[in-house]
Order: sequence, then C-alpha cells, then structure tokens
Amino acid sequence: MGSPLATVGVINADVSTCVAGWLGRRPDVLPVRMTVKLDPGGNGKTFNVDVVRQRSLVASLVQTVLTNAVDMEGDLPEELTAELQARIEIENHEPILIQDTFSGTSYSGLGAPKALYNQIAGVIDLLMYNSYQPVRIDRIECETRILPAGARPTSNPSSLIRKRTHRATRSRRPCLFGLTRACSSMCRCR
Repeated sequence: MGSPLATVGVINADVSTCVAGWLGRRPDVLPVRMTVKLDPGGNGKTFNVDVVRQRSLVASLVQTVLTNAVDMEGDLPEELTAELQARIEIENHEPILIQDTFSGTSYSGLGAPKALYNQIAGVIDLLMYNSYQPVRIDRIECETRILPAGARPTSNPSSLIRKRTHRATRSRRPCLFGLTRACSSMCRCR
C-alpha cells in the first residue's frame, strides 16, 4: 500500500529499457469509501481510498482496502457479529447492493476481516471479467458494524440467520453477469 505525496502523471509502459507515460495527466482510479463502526451508537471511522483500475488487480486491491480498514481498529473480539452493507455503483446500470450479517467461528479473530469481504471481491471479479458486456465500476461504498457476540442488535433467532441481498437489475433481460433465468435464484435480477 502506498500514499503518494502528489500525483505527477500516468505511466503507460514499464519495459526493460524505460518507463513511459504522460506528465500532468490524472490517473483513472476507482474511489472506495469504507466506514467501520465498533460502537453500536458511534459514528465510526471513514476511509476514502483510490484504487488503480487494473483489471486483474481491482478485486484483490478492494478486498485489501476493506480488510485494512477493519484492521485499523485493532484486535477484534473472538466472538463477534458483523453487519455489512456495500454498494457497487456501475456506469449506466443500477447499483449492486450487498447486505449481509455474519456471525460464528469463521468470522472471528484475525481472519474475520478477510472472510467478511470475500463476497465483495468475488462480485468485483465477476464484473471485471464479464463476457456479456464491458462494465465500468464508478465507485464502491461499504459500511461495516462490528458488534461483540453479546451485543447482537436483536434477540429474534431468525434475524441471526445469515441473510443476503443482491440486486443487479430489475429488468427481465439478462443481468450484468450474462446469466438469464438460471440466475434468478442467485441474484434476483428479475
């Protein structure tokens, strides 16, 4: 991870004999906004990061950014409940919304942050390598609430079941992933 003092240009080629590019040009980056809340009533911390739009790296870089934002909060409780809301805005399409609640041994300790954001990285990877049509992600916003195991937001057992919302589009045409009716059980794009 790096934090430049100032952007001076864009690199176009990096070969054995030279590095070439344009001075004064702004790079095309993907803005990622991440908010982490540890206190149930607190404001939390917000991180704004620009990620390079390198097709093969975007998914893993976004996952790293999201993971590091949670890691900045220090040690997490061994037993926790995490509520995740993510919005992936796509040019000329409705945004993809992901809402999920995690709890259990797979989402605790040092491996919790990475496990939380695997699904976001998976969706981004699908979008980057979409064979149906080219897709440009405009921005990503994510909010994560980390609660100790005893501070779950409700005592209703049905609310503790992992829930997932994923909407790519509301039309009956094929969704962004290039799937048709077979995708209805996976992404509810109809």
